[in-house]
Amino acid sequence: GADSIKYQIYFAKEFLTKSHKRYNHFKEQQFEIKEWDTLLKETKKLGKEVYADLFGLKAYKVASKNKLDGYKVHSSDLNNNRLLVLLARGKEKIFLATGGFKIKLKRIDLIQAGGTFSAITVPL
Repeated sequence: GADSIKYQIYFAKEFLTKSHKRYNHFKEQQFEIKEWDTLLKETKKLGKEVYADLFGLKAYKVASKNKLDGYKVHSSDLNNNRLLVLLARGKEKIFLATGGFKIKLKRIDLIQAGGTFSAITVPL
């Protein structure tokens, strides 16, 4: 069986403009906060580690309220300093997706400033 479970927490309004051609698709697919709370609570009862891909601050608030084990930051949020600072203050594991992003050391420094930080780098 699986040791952990990872969800993608997003709210269309946070990561797409209303004029984006896929906005309505993601709006219809997203869960409401109450649904996330129920789903995450029930998942934690399974005794598995629970992680989430975060897409924005609202997603972070949902995840942190539910005390997840770790977070993955999508490369589209690597310039979201508010999100990175919030993550750095916690003790949870942080995974940075860097696809299509020329990571600057200040992104890692920002997270490292919040506490313990370890990184796995993959040479390109």
